[in-house]
Amino acid sequence: MQMDLQIPPAWPEITPSDGNIPYGRAFHSAVYDSSGNRMIITGGRTAKGVSSDIWILTNANGLGGEPSWIPVVVGGDEIPAREGHTSVYYPLSNRMVIFGGLGK
Repeated sequence: MQMDLQIPPAWPEITPSDGNIPYGRAFHSAVYDSSGNRMIITGGRTAKGVSSDIWILTNANGLGGEPSWIPVVVGGDEIPAREGHTSVYYPLSNRMVIFGGLGK
């Protein structure tokens, strides 16, 4: 006899150790890279207005080490500020693809 033991999904509260965290925001997008165990967030509306920043949360599922937020510094052209957009993670090219939304 086989028993089907399912554990219900849960959101554990994690606290990054270094205290470096992104501003709270709404209307942003986030993707999860399961092979790298990281979550990437970008854009949205913060208390300072529409944002163009990008942050990576390492050890995002709380396993494998202490979670830590890392700001991404992008060289070259500035990323346009965006809110209300949609994004997906494309693992074959290791990219976050963003679609739509509104600018400043």
